[in-house]
Amino acid sequence: MVPFPPLHHTPALFIAFAMTCGGLLPFFNPQFSISGLGFPSPIYTSKPAQSIMALCSGRTTAIGLAIGTLYYQGNFVAIDTILMCLCWVGLVDGLVLWREG
Repeated sequence: MVPFPPLHHTPALFIAFAMTCGGLLPFFNPQFSISGLGFPSPIYTSKPAQSIMALCSGRTTAIGLAIGTLYYQGNFVAIDTILMCLCWVGLVDGLVLWREG
C-alpha cells in the first residue's frame, strides 16, 4: 500500500492538481474562464481575449505538471520556488482585475 503523503504536502499537491486540470478549462471554454475571473462582458466576449486565455491555459497546465513532477522527484526546494513565483502571478492578476473594475 502506498503511504499517504504528509499533511504539509497538501498545498503543493492541491496546487499541482488544480493547475494541471483547471488549466485545461480555458482551452475548451475560454469565454466561461474569462467571465469567471470577473472581467466585464466586452472583454470575455472578445475573440482575441479568448484566444489569449486559451494560450495561457498551456502555461498554467505546464506549471501544474512541473510542480507534480518535482514533487514526484522529491525536489521540494524547487516546488517552493515555483510557488513563490506564483505569488507574483497572483499579484499581477489581481492588479489587472482591479484596474479593469
